[in-house]
Amino acid sequence: MIPCSASPDCPFADGHTDPCVVPVVEGFGWVPVPSEPWNEILDGLHQGGSWVTPAEAEFDAVLTLYASAQPISGRLEQRHWPILDAEMPDESELTAAMCWVHDQWRAGRRVLVRCQAGLNRSGLVVARTLIETGVEPGEAIRLIRARRSGYALCNPRFEAHLRAMTKPTDPEPQS
Repeated sequence: MIPCSASPDCPFADGHTDPCVVPVVEGFGWVPVPSEPWNEILDGLHQGGSWVTPAEAEFDAVLTLYASAQPISGRLEQRHWPILDAEMPDESELTAAMCWVHDQWRAGRRVLVRCQAGLNRSGLVVARTLIETGVEPGEAIRLIRARRSGYALCNPRFEAHLRAMTKPTDPEPQS
């Protein structure tokens, strides 16, 4: 692992405090940060970074995955679940985060899932949410990369985890 303070190419070298690390894995290094703070992946489901704090009127619910993100003021539904970009998070916690996002989105709320740059951690949860609704893993990854950034989900552990998924974690009840 290389801590970001040792990497002159870190796009967040301006004093962020997250212990940002990048696995030394071929094909995964520093990538360009998207120019937009967030993008809509599907109607009402957004993925983004935390360098811009959204206004309360922009979203109804926000899941923040970056420990040093500024809190959002207002009465919108918020969850703060900091995880690192380098390792796979605990599966039960990841599933709980995805279920919260899924429930908010399914209720018709405008949801933002944000991390530091809006590429990997947020991509992992948004992709899991899409897979939960029946989107095939490869299609979820393709959609996120098309709508957010071609560099989204460049963490090979996260991508491999998603591609290995074959069905929703909690199927819809049968009518």
